[in-house]
Amino acid sequence: MDPDEQRLARQRWSPPENEVAALVGGPAVVVADGDAAIILAGVEHYSCGLRFTLQLNRRVEPPMDRARHGFPSELFVGVELADGTRVMENDFHRTGAESFALSQRGGGGGGRTYEMAYWLAPAPPDGAVTVVVHAPDYDLPEGRVVVAADDLAAARARVVELWPWEPDPPHSHEPPPRPTPPPGGWFDHESE
Repeated sequence: MDPDEQRLARQRWSPPENEVAALVGGPAVVVADGDAAIILAGVEHYSCGLRFTLQLNRRVEPPMDRARHGFPSELFVGVELADGTRVMENDFHRTGAESFALSQRGGGGGGRTYEMAYWLAPAPPDGAVTVVVHAPDYDLPEGRVVVAADDLAAARARVVELWPWEPDPPHSHEPPPRPTPPPGGWFDHESE
């Protein structure tokens, strides 16, 4: 894979390691009732995409049979861009460098609070971005929050490149040499 293809492939699925993202706005409630809430905890703007974190807060810990590693088993996440383009998490039928991808990029938590991070690539066009979330197994209705166009534009200008991006070095497919075991032990005997 040539370096440009490698860079685009990496950026499609994860933030670049050679940049410091700019924070966009502050936390915002996406949807809440008296027992649970989903919060857009943070948005980070990179040159090639947005990383955002959703936080699920609950009044009471759910029974274990309702928990799927702490997050609802049915959690629908999507974004709507200013031009009307809709992108759903893991919408794999979209292909090509020009199409948008939204992928889950880790998370964690415990008890009553969990977080999940998402990556949207490439960077959206100018304008507002609407984050849409639906968690039916927690009886939360569909909710949405708009990330303002002005906040996104200001953040885009604050992204810092630490160093130029470098492609991965070519890999040798030869395994590394085995270490020499200490003399006289079981491993020394097995290496004969």
